[in-house]
Amino acid sequence: MKSMFLALLALVLFPAATQAATVYPLDQAEILSGSRFDVKVEFSSRLPDPNAARLTINGRDAAQVLGKQPQFVPDEDGKGSALILRGASLPAGAYTVEARGGDAETARVSWQVYATPKPVAKNVILLIADGLSVGHRTAARLLSTGMTQGKYNGRLAMDTMPHMATVGTGSVDSIAADS
Repeated sequence: MKSMFLALLALVLFPAATQAATVYPLDQAEILSGSRFDVKVEFSSRLPDPNAARLTINGRDAAQVLGKQPQFVPDEDGKGSALILRGASLPAGAYTVEARGGDAETARVSWQVYATPKPVAKNVILLIADGLSVGHRTAARLLSTGMTQGKYNGRLAMDTMPHMATVGTGSVDSIAADS
């Protein structure tokens, strides 16, 4: 009880200590080597100048690692300052990204960039169907082919594809994803 009171007291007396920058891609992001992605750091306060914002990747300046300088946005719609770099790309490896905005705001995230094997496919069909989960496919299979003694009477055309994957969605600020 006493520690909870002290924590609440610290939040009231030292609100700046609770401020943290937000780095995108988020912590524990998994990225494919060679793919292009945007890097963004959002600071909750407005920074006085571009020199107050620092972004490092594995201890080195982000501009050296990514090959171009992030753009400094002094005031992003009244929400605070930001650093933005579009079209970034990294080779395979583990990365620790640190953002610092002045003295109060800091953030640290880690990214894992995976190498991809040499491509061999000649044709690819990419079907991204929102609301087509395993349960939806099971229901479609039951309605289209029926079931006898606990086994499906047939398969869907998509069941015969040689390679399948599922994707999970998540939300940054809510338990429910956007889709």
